[in-house]
Amino acid sequence: MSTRGGSGRERAGQAGGTSSWRLAPMARAIAVLVAAGGMIGGAHAQRAFSAGWMAQKNLNQSTAVQTGRLANGMAASALTSPQAQQQRANEQLGRSINNLNLAARWAWKSAPAAVPTRPTQRCRASP
Repeated sequence: MSTRGGSGRERAGQAGGTSSWRLAPMARAIAVLVAAGGMIGGAHAQRAFSAGWMAQKNLNQSTAVQTGRLANGMAASALTSPQAQQQRANEQLGRSINNLNLAARWAWKSAPAAVPTRPTQRCRASP
């Protein structure tokens, strides 16, 4: 019989390190975010292709046609201009090629023994 006191639940928490009802810091943060998200009542998305959604889409399109600007302030012509589209594609291609070049250089420097510089054995044709 133990004379040190404390209930079984307190001893279980001491022996196991933490009791089972405590949350890890990440789980606690997620729980707080979920609880806080439930308190926000004004952020409701419209159903796609509903009457309200279609009306908002039409309003945005007519505003873009009249002002020449999208809802985010970007010029509407930037979406349809072939020259601007080609320029963006070329910029993206350049970034992709640079990334591949960097990856190839890194692979070459990190594993030079894996890639032989000259063949060690030559295949000979049988007579």
